[in-house]
Amino acid sequence: MTNESGAKVLDIGNKYIANQVTIAGIDEMQRMAMCWHLKQHIGLSGSPGIGKTSSIMALGGLFGHDLKTYQENCAEGMKESRLIARRDLVAKNGGTETVDTPMVAVLAMRAGAPCYLDEFDQLQFTVQKRFNPALDDRRFIKYGANEIQDAADGFMLMVSYNDNYKAKGNLEDAVADRIF
Repeated sequence: MTNESGAKVLDIGNKYIANQVTIAGIDEMQRMAMCWHLKQHIGLSGSPGIGKTSSIMALGGLFGHDLKTYQENCAEGMKESRLIARRDLVAKNGGTETVDTPMVAVLAMRAGAPCYLDEFDQLQFTVQKRFNPALDDRRFIKYGANEIQDAADGFMLMVSYNDNYKAKGNLEDAVADRIF
């Protein structure tokens, strides 16, 4: 599709996103909007306080999603049970049973919705790596004893991280290779 001046534009309803590269390149909001439109996973890095979360929340609003539904602020030492699934004991027939309770990432995959994980670099690499099959062509995540959650259409993961902050500020290499 082209606009009245003949420039190519993405057709996303009534929203205009420039997609031509100029001498200055494209800005981060244009890059994120194109990634969102193409259902590509998004990574946004920068110093604390520069507006990464605000930018991602604004982008969600642009595309009609309230990202607070499937959002989690990651913290140093956070276990995958806060993001993927946790094991709970529930009362059943006078005893107890262990059940796997899906958390934010699995719930977003089921719903086919975007999931936003802020401060993703604070997670240990082993926790970050658990997202690899959800971020590549396999588009699933394993949890619990034998549960597998396939990503419904519309699922995408967005992560923000503070580059070189508190001596962490990094994404695990395989994760970094899977996001834009």
